[in-house]
Amino acid sequence: MGLQHFVNGTRPYRSTLRKLTAWYVNRGASRGEFSEETARAALAILLDGIPDEQQDEVRAALVERIVFHYREAKTELPRWLQQLRSGEGQPGDADA
Repeated sequence: MGLQHFVNGTRPYRSTLRKLTAWYVNRGASRGEFSEETARAALAILLDGIPDEQQDEVRAALVERIVFHYREAKTELPRWLQQLRSGEGQPGDADA
């Protein structure tokens, strides 16, 4: 029923949203697709439980830490990470 409400345009309960987000990330990963949207969904899973008002700051810190490690390894930033980084501060990470 929660999924039906979501399809009808209402915001699902947090537990339903968590399950849908996990499904979305697993589906993308299993198909070998990793886009900015998939990365945002994965971050939403990681940030679940952190107060909403702190999530932007923590998300930005995680993204910058990942960038740091790519640079340390002297490897090119993947496109999804470049897009994610340039789009930081955009709302809707949990809406992915």
